Amino acid sequence: MLRFVLFSLALAWANAAPADTLKEAFQWVSDKPMPDGRIVGGENARIEDIPWQVSIQYDIGFHFCGGSIMDELHIITAAHCCAGKTPQELQIRAGSSNKGTGGVIRYVDVIRQHEEFNYFELVNDICLLTLTEALPLDGVTMKAATLPTQGLEYESGTEVSASGWGTLSEGGSSPDILQVVDVRTYTDDECRALQDGITDDMLCAGVDEGGKDSCQGDSGGPLFLKGDDRHLVGVVSWGRGCGEPLLPGVYAQTSVFVNWLGQQVQ
Repeated sequence: MLRFVLFSLALAWANAAPADTLKEAFQWVSDKPMPDGRIVGGENARIEDIPWQVSIQYDIGFHFCGGSIMDELHIITAAHCCAGKTPQELQIRAGSSNKGTGGVIRYVDVIRQHEEFNYFELVNDICLLTLTEALPLDGVTMKAATLPTQGLEYESGTEVSASGWGTLSEGGSSPDILQVVDVRTYTDDECRALQDGITDDMLCAGVDEGGKDSCQGDSGGPLFLKGDDRHLVGVVSWGRGCGEPLLPGVYAQTSVFVNWLGQQVQ
C-alpha cells in the first residue's frame, strides 16, 4: 500500500515537478514500473525523418511527453502522460526538430485515456488526444504514422527505432533537438525472463548489452519499424533503470490497441 501511495503522489507531482524531481520520486518505488522517457545512446534527428513525432507540452511551453500523429486531429501518446491532466493545460508542437521553436502549436480539445489503464502497473498505457484545430500535414515535416493491423506480433530481433526529447543519460540534461536510437524487439517470453510485470499489451525493445534505450520526457513517443519507418510499433511506456544490460525498455504495443483507437474517432 505504501508503494501505491508513493507512486500516486509521484504521478500527481508530474503536473508541476521538473524532470529531475519526478525521476527521484519514481525511484522511491523503483521495484515497480517507472514511466519512461530518456533517449540514451542515440543521435540528433531531423523532423523530416520522423515527421509523425510531436512534443506534448504544458500550455507554458514545458515539454513533458512525446506523441505520434494519427491523423490531422489526433495524437497518440501514453495514458500515464494524460493522467491527471485537463485539455486546457496542454498543447502540442508539431513539425519541428526543436521542442521549443518552429513548427506549429495546437491545443487539446479532448483527452481519451484508455478506460482500463492501470497507473500502478502501467497496463493499457495508451491515450488519444483530439486537437482543437487540424494540423497542416505537409508530408514533409508533419505526416501521420501508419498503424499496424490489429493483433500483429513481431519476431524477436526486429529492428526498430525510438525517438524523443528526453534526457540523454540518467540524471542528465534534456536536449532541445530530437533524438533517435536504434534497438531490437524481444518476444514477451524473452522479456518476462528478464523482468517482471510484462503483460500481453506490452512490447519490449532494447539491446542485450545496454547503453541504448528510451527511458522521462520520451514517454508517449513512438517506437517505429526500421525500413518502414511510419509503422508505429509501440508507445514509450516504462522501464527499470536506463539503458541497463538485459533490461529492455517497455512499450505499449500499438497492434493491441488499433481497434480501440478506431473506436475513439468514430
